[in-house]
Amino acid sequence: MFEQLVLRLIHCILSFGVFVKQCTSYFIHFGLVFKQKSSVDFIKADARQINKLPVHIGIVVLEEKLSYTDIANIIIWSLALGISCISVYDVNGDFKRNHAVLKGVVAKKQKEILHDESTKYSICLHTNNQTDLYLENGYSNNCKIDIQLVGPEDGRRELVKLAQNLSREVATHQRKLEDITIQHIDNILQGTNKFPDPDLIIRFGTVDSLLGFLPWQIRLTEILTHQTHDGLTYKSFISLLHSYGDTDQRFGR
Repeated sequence: MFEQLVLRLIHCILSFGVFVKQCTSYFIHFGLVFKQKSSVDFIKADARQINKLPVHIGIVVLEEKLSYTDIANIIIWSLALGISCISVYDVNGDFKRNHAVLKGVVAKKQKEILHDESTKYSICLHTNNQTDLYLENGYSNNCKIDIQLVGPEDGRRELVKLAQNLSREVATHQRKLEDITIQHIDNILQGTNKFPDPDLIIRFGTVDSLLGFLPWQIRLTEILTHQTHDGLTYKSFISLLHSYGDTDQRFGR
């Protein structure tokens, strides 16, 4: 009887040991998979699965609560995917006004997401006609993203101001009316940053409007809507890019 109890005890101990080993192997495997899915190589692999990537994304936040962390995630994901430009807009211009806060969060997320490869990527913030406001450890122009922070004053108000200035110049004979062309207006509005027009706008919020986001530059822009940017997952962001990549843009044809 005693021997049977001892054998059962040994069997239970061995079974428990096997169970612990299996659990340990599972969690190690899960950790490796998670690490792989967070790596730059994995993000680049996702980029190759998208039919076409936008060169310039407009991020339009139409929500009262702003999440600097989630905007920083979008910036770093886009950088790793190979997207060149992002414009970030909110109706109060808070991201632009608090660019120093965003800069700090982006720097943190750059190290968290890109890990050892973070120093291979450069991030430039542009605001108030200033360029190279922030350049983080980058050394390759091929791994660079330009972030344009814009507010309401950069949209309709800028158009009104431009129209007033041009009208004044024509009225005072400083400029001929026939000199005012679409290309001339384009050059003025793009300014020194030379940002291309956005290929894609991702609108966050339930408002069916862009509320003044760069109206001149979005004539040919694809617009997608997501309910909120707060807590946006990488999977949801990639899904939006797949939707853009699968869209047949006819440009009026």
